[in-house]
Amino acid sequence: VVDSVDDAGTLAGRDVRAGDVITRATWGEGAGPQAPATVVADGPGVIAALAGCGWPTQMSLVVERDGKAADLIRAKSIDLFR
Repeated sequence: VVDSVDDAGTLAGRDVRAGDVITRATWGEGAGPQAPATVVADGPGVIAALAGCGWPTQMSLVVERDGKAADLIRAKSIDLFR
């Protein structure tokens, strides 16, 4: 569950707000379509992924609001470029 969104952080301006639930984070381990992907779907794993991914990492997040998938940037996932 998102406690708060830092105005200068990676979630700022992406329609993620306090109370939303990040249910999954996915990112690639390298470049290209054959690069292995890492998927985390537990709270501690998502927090660690957001805190520890390198710059630049393209990360996709699935976010729910009020028990429903949030419509973020016209998709159910958002890409973060850290």
